[in-house]
Amino acid sequence: MARYLFILAFACVLGVFSPKLIERVFATAAEEPGTIGAPAVKQVLRSTESYGGGREVRLAAGPGGHFVTDAEINNRSMRVMVDTGATVVALTADDARHAGVNPLPSEFNVPVRTANGVAYTARATLREIRISGVRVRDVEALVSQPGDLNITLLGMAFLSRLKQVTMRNGELLLVE
Repeated sequence: MARYLFILAFACVLGVFSPKLIERVFATAAEEPGTIGAPAVKQVLRSTESYGGGREVRLAAGPGGHFVTDAEINNRSMRVMVDTGATVVALTADDARHAGVNPLPSEFNVPVRTANGVAYTARATLREIRISGVRVRDVEALVSQPGDLNITLLGMAFLSRLKQVTMRNGELLLVE
C-alpha cells in the first residue's frame, strides 16, 4: 500500500489524477487489498467509424470506475489507464522501454515533487498512441524512473487532441 501511496502522490504532483479518481483508487484498494483496480478484461466496448467519418471507441469503466485498457504506443501493445483528470501522458519505465523510448540517465531532469521527496522524469515525444481505431500522433510525455509508476497514464496531452471525449453512464467515448 505504501508503494501505491507514493505512486499516487507522484501522479498528483504531475496533475495526473483528479480528486474523484483518487477517491476511487482508495475505495478500490480498500475493497481489493494489493490492487489499484486494474481489471482482468479488455475494456474496449466498441470501435467504429462515426457519422463524421472519424473513428470512435467506447471504453467501459472497470472496478473502481477506472478506464483501463490496451493501447498501442509506438506500435507496441501495453496496458494503460485513461484519465480525463490527468494533464500529461506518464509512461512507466518498462512501458517506455517497450515502446522504444530509452532516455539517457542525464535526461531525467524534469523534477516532480512527491510525498517521498523529489522524483525526476524525462521528456519524450511519442510517435503515436492508438486505442483500437482512435489514434493521435506526436504526443508529448514524461517517462518515470523504474519503480516510480505502476501503470502508464493517458491524460489530456492525448485526450485534448481528439475531436470528442465524453464520459457518461460508466462509458468513455473517444472520437478521433
